[in-house]
Parts: sequence; structure tokens; C-alpha cells
Amino acid sequence: MTRRRLAGFIGNNKGSVAIEFSILATTFVLLLLGILQFSLFFLARIAMHDALSDLATGEGSALVAAADRNGTRDFICERLLLAPNCRNTLRLEMRELRSASAQSMSTTFVRGNTGHLILVRAEAPILVFVPLTSELRARGMSVFLRS
Repeated sequence: MTRRRLAGFIGNNKGSVAIEFSILATTFVLLLLGILQFSLFFLARIAMHDALSDLATGEGSALVAAADRNGTRDFICERLLLAPNCRNTLRLEMRELRSASAQSMSTTFVRGNTGHLILVRAEAPILVFVPLTSELRARGMSVFLRS
């Protein structure tokens, strides 16, 4: 009896198209989600870079000159659309370049002296919706001369 059922199962092709479609569709959807996640991550990095550049040389330079941490945080978060709860999760650092560490980012936020190079760095987690992806963080930095 068992051999007969097994032989009937092996020779039966009903439902094979549905199984093949489910395997391919799952792979295709995960590939599309990965592409979309990468695109949004890249967009967040560009937005972070543009916000920090504007802080150093553009419309946000008054915030940096005044060493206004909350205003600077708001300025960056307004541009990061993909960072959930940005105002609470954004890490922000401003200090003289000579005292900055290349390996780690601190939360120091000081104005710096006239004529010195100032480093502004920011880091924020961005929205993740791809399965098995733990966390993505957009990072950026800008260096400018304090005048």
C-alpha cells in the first residue's frame, strides 16, 4: 500500500507550477525589497551629507556658529525623512578636527576657536523593512574652517 502511494506521488505533476512559482516569487520579492532598501539607504546618506554641508557652508551655518545643538539636530532631522524618531536617535558631534578621533564618534558639541578646522559628524538609524536586516545607520561628516 505504501509503495503504491509513493509511486503515485512521484508520477503526479499537479501543483508543481504553484510550488515553482512560490519559490521564484519569494526570491523575486526579497530581491526587490533589497534593492529598495539599498536605494533608501543611499538616499538617506545623500540627505545626511547635504544637511551637514549646508550646516558648514550654507543656510545652517548660523546654528553651527552659535553651537546650538538642538537647532542643529532639528536642521538635520528635517532633511532625513527615512530616520524614525530622528530627534531622539541622532548622534551629533562638533569639535576641532585636531581633537577628533578617527575610530569613534563622541557626542561632544563645542564651537571651536576661530581659524581652526571644525569637524561636524552625524549618525542616525534609518527605516529597515527587509527581513534579516538588523539596523542601518546613515553617517556623514563635514569639515570647515571656523571664521
